[in-house]
This record gives sequence, structure tokens and C-alpha cells, in this order.
Amino acid sequence: MTMQMTGGWVELPYCTGAPDEKPLNLLLENAMFATCQHQAPLSRPDKKEAEEKAAIIAAKAAEEADGLAAQNSQADAARSIGKK
Repeated sequence: MTMQMTGGWVELPYCTGAPDEKPLNLLLENAMFATCQHQAPLSRPDKKEAEEKAAIIAAKAAEEADGLAAQNSQADAARSIGKK
């Protein structure tokens, strides 16, 4: 692996898909350990970004389920009051 110094920064080579590569993530949080960079970093979400998106989707689904449960609970309460 060849690295070139440009302006005091190490320019990482592009990732090739080799199993030992550690791609640089979008937020540069793993810059000290990365061994390569994606050619189009904004078009390929890193693992952390994918996990965050999945968590947001799961939270949204849970929130919708809670709202539906609250509606059903209110409907059940109204039916039970109507029966008395």
C-alpha cells in the first residue's frame, strides 16, 4: 500500500474491497485507523450511518405503534363507558 503526503495530510488510497481494509467513515472518526477511502463517500453510507438510520426507522415504527395502542385504548375506554 502506497500513501502520499499532500499538505501535511496522508491521502488514503481508494478501497478495493479487500477483507483487511478499514474504510474511512464519513465523519472521519476512524481516521487514525482507516487504511482506505471510498471513491464516492457520500453515496455509500458507513456502518455507523446505516445503524443510525435503522434505529431512526425502528423508533418511528415504535412511536406509530404506541400511537395506535393509545387510540385503541381510548376506543376501548369509550366503549366500556358507553356500556355502563
